[in-house]
Amino acid sequence: MPWDLDADVQVTEADMYFLAAYHNMTVYYYQYENAPEGRFFQLEINPYFEHRGRDDTLNVIDARWIDMQTGLFIDITAAGYDPGHIRGEGVLYDKHDH
Repeated sequence: MPWDLDADVQVTEADMYFLAAYHNMTVYYYQYENAPEGRFFQLEINPYFEHRGRDDTLNVIDARWIDMQTGLFIDITAAGYDPGHIRGEGVLYDKHDH
């Protein structure tokens, strides 16, 4: 994507709570065609992911999936329903208002 230098994905808020409770800072090893020797990845959950307001502009990324060899990462944000959203009840959003 020309407007962004990394990849972004979203999971549900419930899934983010699960990942934080059971998999935060876990290191995973994967072998795949482009890396037959395998690679290590780490899941890092931001400790401020529970704050769902849009007022904390320094913590809009809830987690990262990090390639431990290169340092490249995928941003992970939690998506949830906002019952009081300006566009109507139940709009799905994340903290960065995507």
